[in-house]
Amino acid sequence: MKTIIFGLDGATFRVLNRYREELPVLDRICREGYSAELNSTYPATTSVAWPAMATGQNPAKFGLADFLYRDPDTMEFHLNDARQRPLDFFWQYMDESIGLGSVPIVPYHDLDGVFIQGSLAHVEEDRVTKPPELEADIPEEFSYAIDWRDGPEALRKTVLDGITARKNVFMRIAREYDLPVYFFVFDAIDRIQHHFWAFMDEDHPNYSPSEYESTILEVWKVVDESMAEILDTFDEPVNVVVASDHGFKPCHTGVNVSALLRREGLLTYDMDRVDSLLTRVADVAKQRLGRRIVTALSPRWLLQWYAESAPSDEGLGSVIDWEKTKAYSFGVTSNIFLNRAGRERDGIVSEAEYERVCEEVATTLESFVDEETGEAPLSVVRKEEIYRGPYIDYVPDLVVSGKEGYKPEADTGDTIISRRDGAMPNSGVHEREGIFAASGPAFTDTERAETPLDIVDVAPTLLHAYDYTVPNDMDGRVVTEALTTDRPVDSGTVEKGERTRVRDRVLSLKQLGKI
Repeated sequence: MKTIIFGLDGATFRVLNRYREELPVLDRICREGYSAELNSTYPATTSVAWPAMATGQNPAKFGLADFLYRDPDTMEFHLNDARQRPLDFFWQYMDESIGLGSVPIVPYHDLDGVFIQGSLAHVEEDRVTKPPELEADIPEEFSYAIDWRDGPEALRKTVLDGITARKNVFMRIAREYDLPVYFFVFDAIDRIQHHFWAFMDEDHPNYSPSEYESTILEVWKVVDESMAEILDTFDEPVNVVVASDHGFKPCHTGVNVSALLRREGLLTYDMDRVDSLLTRVADVAKQRLGRRIVTALSPRWLLQWYAESAPSDEGLGSVIDWEKTKAYSFGVTSNIFLNRAGRERDGIVSEAEYERVCEEVATTLESFVDEETGEAPLSVVRKEEIYRGPYIDYVPDLVVSGKEGYKPEADTGDTIISRRDGAMPNSGVHEREGIFAASGPAFTDTERAETPLDIVDVAPTLLHAYDYTVPNDMDGRVVTEALTTDRPVDSGTVEKGERTRVRDRVLSLKQLGKI
């Protein structure tokens, strides 16, 4: 039984349902198989959601909650590196070889099969692909750089060229390597929807008719056609799984949560250092990660630029006055951490105060009203409601979400509300509701289930489809109603082989320079 998983970064039923007649592959998978909304992680972002999908675990079990992370012992801030701790991917519990193509944030280590590293996986130069000779035929467009400031036409061309490059490489893997499972990720949908949503959406306040009105559809169609070409390489019926890491929604207004915290005296900056350091961190973390996708496949000049431009370890930590700060936000997702005594290096919020300060912060954010619209744009979820695991100290105390049209942001300025004045940048932003669709011999024909799935359900469902025991430490459930098998679910304590566990850990430590 062969299975091909297409990861479509940012795919959403908002677009798919609108254009299904023009997307024959996706339409057929939904009609002939099982489909449902797929709820993403809190926060709904690439760096968190793909590892959750691949492990079947919530973020507190692998300790990633943003593109940036902070070490609570030192209050140093770094770009995420998934090698810091072992992650248990679903394929490590299978006696099957797998072909992995550009799955973001996931370090593949010494898997049995074929791989092309994804964005920000931080591997050694000689571990870009397996086998190594595969790298020579990967075009530069595969790891395409995006800069919305180049203008819509340049961005459109770059995104479309990137789809073609990935399709050709993925087709080569499918043709040349006879594997039971393939997992290929296209991230073009995410890239184009961030910056072209207002061109498409007649209800967006920044919409106006233009030549780019159909560009989002164009990108979806090229992805759909690419999936068709990849599937045509197989002579036998295959299972096809389509899953997105998150969905998408319109955005017209940013809400500066850091300014709200400062207004209430919960956050204080050392203003002498703000402009020189925090602005640099924000530029790298928010702009650079958005327009320069730093991967092991990037040109060497780009990797050198990144090494020179990334924020210093002390960057963000040194601009906050920790003696006067009870709560702070950082990174791309703008969630809230408390400056907790006994956890943060200079923590001032005691255990006795923790609940009260959490409530104060939540009330501050949720009671804020956009005076122009009369809306309260922010909602807050406590981490105890959504996280559990050994890395609970590395995930936010409060997860902040924006209601329709709004995006929480963390900025050093005092302005709380900022209106978008065009399609670029970010007239479209992430939401939790993504897509899941699957068809083939292993899947039932339940078109559009009423109950949403969770992103952590994907891994255990795939393991059960291949008749493997589902590890107890996976948080997701087996979606039995999606599968044709009537075998009872087998779950229990499952360990990777000793050789695999030792090999993975040694490789991680070597890549981090610790041995």
